[in-house]
Amino acid sequence: MKYKKISITKSTQWLFKWQTQLRLLDWKISFQRISIFQVSDDYCRVGNQFVGISQNRHQQTATIHHTRHLTEEDIVHELLHVRYPKWSEEQVNTHTAFLLNLIN
Repeated sequence: MKYKKISITKSTQWLFKWQTQLRLLDWKISFQRISIFQVSDDYCRVGNQFVGISQNRHQQTATIHHTRHLTEEDIVHELLHVRYPKWSEEQVNTHTAFLLNLIN
């Protein structure tokens, strides 16, 4: 019997690495690619890049929505929103930079 090789993307590898580091392994986190035409800016212009996360804390599920290829920084940033939901965007940005410089 032949088995298909499963290709593990870099994003999936980073997700597992950082879920482990941030102690979020009990969360089910997925990726969803969306069209740039689903994203508008403050002036209602469409065609913008986007990376963001939606989460259900009760069910411990989250989806990282993105219009472009994800970077490790994107994944760390979005997971920090899950780990520390009360943090400001500035705190998440600062801690993302700290973690990537400290560990990488």
